[in-house]
Amino acid sequence: MGGLVGARLALVTVVRPDDFSLSEDHLSQTEVQRRHLNMLHLLAAQLGVDSPLTSCHVLEGSSVASTLVRYAESNHVNTIVLGIGNPGNQVQRWVNSIAVRVAMLAPCTVTLVKLEETAVNG
Repeated sequence: MGGLVGARLALVTVVRPDDFSLSEDHLSQTEVQRRHLNMLHLLAAQLGVDSPLTSCHVLEGSSVASTLVRYAESNHVNTIVLGIGNPGNQVQRWVNSIAVRVAMLAPCTVTLVKLEETAVNG
């Protein structure tokens, strides 16, 4: 990123409204967003991209793919890099379907990166 003038990096995750609970404090909107934001900052540090040109965002939307595409459109994103894991488990098949939808709808280049289970689960 250092070689590209004006380049910036945004680490983005999407939480769905049904991820929140009004009755459980650890699932409050603020706590869920804070937890996701902390994970993004940790990821930036692990990747060595924690700089003033890096930002972290927790978006809210009922459709993860549509929310990511809207973010890309409104922020004139050039490239989306999506991490995907092992396609063998049920959760990962759902994530991969999100990745395919983003790739089909995004107004920019989309690169899928296969993550090792240790990177996904900590």
